[in-house]
Amino acid sequence: MAARFINVFVLVLMVRQWTVLVSAEECPYYMDILPCVCTQDKETLEVDLNCSRVVDIEQLKQIFEAEFPSINFRELTMDGTAEDPVPLDYLPDGVFGPVTFRKVNIRYTNVQDIGDNVLLHLNSTLEELRLNDNELLSFPTADLPHFPKLLFLDISSNNLTFIADLHSLTLNSLNLGQNPGLFFTTEAFVNVPNLVDLDIGNCSLKSLQPNLFTEQWFLATLNLQLNHITELDASSLNFPNNSLNEIILSGNQITTVNKGFISGTSGELYLVMMENQLQELRQEVWQPVFQAMADDGGRGFVVLDGNPLVCGCSIGWLVASEHLLKHLAKGAKCNNGTSIFSLDPDYYTSNCY
Repeated sequence: MAARFINVFVLVLMVRQWTVLVSAEECPYYMDILPCVCTQDKETLEVDLNCSRVVDIEQLKQIFEAEFPSINFRELTMDGTAEDPVPLDYLPDGVFGPVTFRKVNIRYTNVQDIGDNVLLHLNSTLEELRLNDNELLSFPTADLPHFPKLLFLDISSNNLTFIADLHSLTLNSLNLGQNPGLFFTTEAFVNVPNLVDLDIGNCSLKSLQPNLFTEQWFLATLNLQLNHITELDASSLNFPNNSLNEIILSGNQITTVNKGFISGTSGELYLVMMENQLQELRQEVWQPVFQAMADDGGRGFVVLDGNPLVCGCSIGWLVASEHLLKHLAKGAKCNNGTSIFSLDPDYYTSNCY
């Protein structure tokens, strides 16, 4: 019995050793791909490739001409720093050979352009694409329908000035932020109906076209901060249902908010409008927003910290209503520095109505 147990134990060890050897062979010979480094996840046995130390495009091409025992990788990383970017300025078609990845991270490089077809061979594998903090002047959005598994796209912090209308039924997260001067049409997001997170902050937007987000059925977070928006027109923030959890409009120059500027949200919404130039909270504009939160029994807030609010009778309707006032974040102050929560509701009731 002991001998039989030993034989089984030895067999298990051999199987385990064979598995490790086989999985180790998924990486190319390390000298053939230097300065890239191939590593393997000990638990999943998936392989990743880090090419952050490549010096030029010719070297990168040569690396992917090496013999790859497996062409199915989990992740590609080329990641520099702001002070020391990866010295590549163009990614030509075919540069990655036949090697496929589920995740591609190319960040902090000098890349300005990528070939129209440079990623098309990943059409059946790509799930996450990060091309942030580069020098991109354009991005081939026309390719998006060819990636049926793509969930995450980050092309923020580049030099993009125009994004063509996007088409993807799978994309959940889209980050276009920090592309100053970015332009897109009113149809830009119509055909990406499954977005959950959308970031178009710090893009020098001067206005929001009405009904820009009417096809965003699952949108939870919308970031519009640090733009140049001065006015919110009717239907600027019109959504098809109540999926929104957070809308961030901080750091704009909003002075005017018109009746019906927001609709299709629930009592759970955080509407963050810090550091704008709002002076009035007109009742016909803002009471429906606060009332929707109160009626829904939600925990939502309107955050108006850093706005020069004039605390005359135009704000009396809110100060005098305890059940509405509790949906205003505590940092809101009058332009003289007085907290709105320290104002006397009886004064407004007696003198303003």
